[in-house]
Amino acid sequence: MTNQQSTISDAFNVLIKKSSQVVPKDGLVDESTLYEISDILNSLIKIIATDTRKLNKESPLYIQAMNLQIHLLSTFKYIQVAYKKNDTIMLQDLLINDLKDNLLQWKVNIMPYMKDHIA
Repeated sequence: MTNQQSTISDAFNVLIKKSSQVVPKDGLVDESTLYEISDILNSLIKIIATDTRKLNKESPLYIQAMNLQIHLLSTFKYIQVAYKKNDTIMLQDLLINDLKDNLLQWKVNIMPYMKDHIA
């Protein structure tokens, strides 16, 4: 595993762990954790976009990575919308279900194969 892959893997693990801590049982949003998730996610999206552009465009992995990247960007956007609207139920659903699921798909289905498919 390269240093960058290790960094990405660590970021995935932190995001997965922290995503369930943003809206505790009392329903109040932990803003500092949400900002931390936002910063990590923003950096991660930039790295993923750079790595995805290096994939062979004809590779099935490229198509899968692009679809996951679009879904990740959409989830990030809707997390911001839910926060601005103070919709804690939607925010919690996005963080715990959508974001976690997307990150796990990246971790399991894309990242282990990235280095083998870079064009």
